[in-house]
Amino acid sequence: MRMPVHIHPFPRYRCHGNDHSGDVLESLRDDLAGYGWSKGALRFAVDVPLPRPLVEKLIDARMREVGLR
Repeated sequence: MRMPVHIHPFPRYRCHGNDHSGDVLESLRDDLAGYGWSKGALRFAVDVPLPRPLVEKLIDARMREVGLR
């Protein structure tokens, strides 16, 4: 089973992560305070990495969503 997660560079030193589902980001609403996001996209600065705990939560939530956890 494939779990698509795409990171796209955008102008002005931003990145855009798309997890192909609005449920993952919505479930982590409190953890995403301070980041730009919509139902299916997370926007963050290129020069400021996402905190490891947040990345782990994003991955875990997506894996649960597709039935791998």
